[in-house]
Amino acid sequence: MNLNETIYNSNHIMGVEELSANTREIPFNQLMTEFCDDYDSSDNCENFAVVWKEYHGELQVEQIYNHPTHWAYINGEMVAHADVANIPLESIESVILTQAIVGGSY
Repeated sequence: MNLNETIYNSNHIMGVEELSANTREIPFNQLMTEFCDDYDSSDNCENFAVVWKEYHGELQVEQIYNHPTHWAYINGEMVAHADVANIPLESIESVILTQAIVGGSY
């Protein structure tokens, strides 16, 4: 399937070609707000992963998702970002925050 993945910071400037033949430049998070109904800007996403391929000379986006910037280990176990708020504060004995390292290919 030859998919590619590119990580963009939320402030990365993207060119948007309009139907009126004009092109404007906007930050990636603004692009998500304007064109993706499911995007919730309150998530404060720092990095976006864009999975894409080239199809007949055009860029075709397959998926866009929130790319982790750090991993959290609470009490020695890796915890998903969405689950951190559900952990009772009094049960936390240790927290380790590490830079996320993601690799691989399709």
